[in-house]
Amino acid sequence: KKPPFKTLLGHALVKDETGRDMHKSWGNAIWFEDAAEKMGVDVMRWLYANQNPEHNLLFGYNIADEVRKQLITIWNTYSFFVTYANLDSFNPKVDMVSMDNYTTLDKWIVSKMQNLIKEADNCFDEYKVFNLMKSISRFVDDLSNWYVRRSRRRFWRSENNTDKKAAYTALYSVLVDLVKVLSPITPFISEYIYQNLVSGINSEDNPESIHLCNFPECNEELIDDELINNIDGIISIVSLGRSARSRANIKNRQPLQKLFVYLPNKKNIILDDASKNEIIEELNVKELCLISNTDDIITYEVKPNFISLKDRFGDKMKEVISELSKWNDNKKLDLINNSESLVVRVDGNDETISKNDFIVNEISNDGISASTFNGIVVGVETNISLSLLKEGIARDLIRQMQNFRKESNLEVQDRINVYINSNDKITDAIKENKNYFMNEILGVSIEFGVVNSSYTYNKEIKLDGEVVRIGLSISD
Repeated sequence: KKPPFKTLLGHALVKDETGRDMHKSWGNAIWFEDAAEKMGVDVMRWLYANQNPEHNLLFGYNIADEVRKQLITIWNTYSFFVTYANLDSFNPKVDMVSMDNYTTLDKWIVSKMQNLIKEADNCFDEYKVFNLMKSISRFVDDLSNWYVRRSRRRFWRSENNTDKKAAYTALYSVLVDLVKVLSPITPFISEYIYQNLVSGINSEDNPESIHLCNFPECNEELIDDELINNIDGIISIVSLGRSARSRANIKNRQPLQKLFVYLPNKKNIILDDASKNEIIEELNVKELCLISNTDDIITYEVKPNFISLKDRFGDKMKEVISELSKWNDNKKLDLINNSESLVVRVDGNDETISKNDFIVNEISNDGISASTFNGIVVGVETNISLSLLKEGIARDLIRQMQNFRKESNLEVQDRINVYINSNDKITDAIKENKNYFMNEILGVSIEFGVVNSSYTYNKEIKLDGEVVRIGLSISD
C-alpha cells in the first residue's frame, strides 16, 4: 500500500541518433526488446543516466557503442586486477595492507574515489545523475589510463612484497567502491564484479548482493587536495606533451631529447624528482626543463574574433578593433589566461571585451612543438639524433612482440626465446638497446638470422618500412 517510487524523471523526448522522431513507418524505431538484446541493458541504463532530463535524448546503436567503451574500460580494469591477483594468490581477507604502506599514487586514486563518493551522494540526492556520469567517466579514465598504467610494474614484480600488496589493496578497495557507486545505474555488471571480488572471497561477512549493501560513505580524512592537484597537474602536462608530439607527427614510442614545461604560479603544482621522472617516462624524453618564460618555446599571435565582435557591435566593430590595437598581445593574453576582461571606450561608452572576443594562434619556435592549456605550456624538442632513432625502432619492435605474444596465447608470465631476421639498421637498433628490449618482452635469449617454420610461433611484420621476420618459443 505504498507507491513503488517517490520521484519519476522523464526525458523531454527520445529521438533517433540523428535527432529525428522515431516512427515505425520511417524504419528508425527501436523496440525495447531489440535494444536490450543488442546493446545490453547496462549500456542502455548508462546512456539514459548520462542524459540531462531537460534535453531530448538521442538513442541509437552507434551512440550505444560509444557508451559501451566506458563499461569495457571498467571491465578491463577489473580483469587486470583479477588476472594478477590470481597469479599472486592475493586474498583480500588476509593480504590487505594499511594506508601507511601506500605510495603517493595509491593515496591519489583513493582520494579521488572519496571525492567521487561524496559527489555521487549529492547527485543522487538532487536527481542530477547526469552530472555524476561525467565525473564517473573522468574517474574511470584516471583509474585505467593513469593509476593502473603507472602501477603495472608493481604488479609485474616477481616478489610478493609490501609495495605490491599495497597496489593490490588500493586497486581492490577502489574497484569495490566504484561498483557500489555504479550499482543503481549499471546493476548487472556491478553485481557480477561484486560477486567475484567480495562475495566470492568473504561471503560470510558481506551481504549476498551488492544491492543489499549500504551506499559507500565518503571518508574526508582520506582526501588530500594538494596531492590531487599535483598529480592532476602531472597528467595535464603529459596530455599536453602528447599533443605537442602529435602536432609534430612524432609517435610516442620515438624517444626525444628535451621536454620544456612552463607552469603558472597560480597552478600551485610542485614537481619533485619523482614527478619529473614520471613525466619523462610517460613522454619518452631524456630531459625535463622547467622554464620561467614561455618565449623560450612559443610565441602568441592574438587577433580579434571578427565574428563575435560583429555580432556584438555591428557597424561599430572597426572602432572596437582600433581601441583593441592599443593593447599589446601580452596584455590580451593575460586577460585570456586569467579569464578577466578588458574595458574599451566605444562611442563614448565603456564596453567590456572578454576572452571570447579574441582568437589566439600558438606559434612554436623553430625545432620545438608546443601545446598550451589553462596557462600551462609544454613543448618538445623535435630534432632526433641517430641514437634516439635506434631506440625508437627498438620500442616499435617491442610493441610488435607484445602483440605477437598475445596472438600466440602466451601467459603474461611466460619467458621466451626470440629470433629476428631483419636488415642491418633494425638489427643494430636492437643490439644497441638489447637489455631494455629483452626486459620488456620477458626474453631469455635472442638470435639474429633466418627464422624458419621450426620455431613454435613465427610471422612477418612491417617495421620502419621494412619486412621483418620474427619468431618466438617459450623458454624452458
